[in-house]
Amino acid sequence: LNAMRNVSPDHCVRVADLAPLLVRLATTEAPNVEPPSGDQMRPETEQFVDPPDMMQDPPPSESQISLVCPECGGTLYEQKDGEIVHFRYHVGHSFSPETLSEAHKEALERALWTAVRSLNERVTMHRQFLHRQRSAGEEILSKRFEESVAAAERDVELLREIISRV
Repeated sequence: LNAMRNVSPDHCVRVADLAPLLVRLATTEAPNVEPPSGDQMRPETEQFVDPPDMMQDPPPSESQISLVCPECGGTLYEQKDGEIVHFRYHVGHSFSPETLSEAHKEALERALWTAVRSLNERVTMHRQFLHRQRSAGEEILSKRFEESVAAAERDVELLREIISRV
């Protein structure tokens, strides 16, 4: 539906009819159509025609934004093609607002799960330190490990709650 709102599709079929359509399109000769002129080419088509051009910096404009590419961490810039908005990075990554939001959500969830794993490792490590034989001078250190275990366990629960809302 999003594509149909923004461009004129050549075909619109039910999922069940997709395979026969693809077979028909792949086995018939394409109509003789004039290639688009340079002015008519869509930016995403131009971007992938000449790979060396993809490595150049984005065009200077006010559309440089403070978002990073969820795939590589590079700075995204906004590009409009009529009513269609894309967020791009100069190596070729491109996102619609919806896909950028979903990709950032996935990156955030991965980061939160990494934090949960790291905190669980900290709990395990500090519990192991607590269970080994202690000398009298290690009581202060043992107290710190006990506090660290308790704090990490609370943080893990908080992170799990946050993840459930993401």
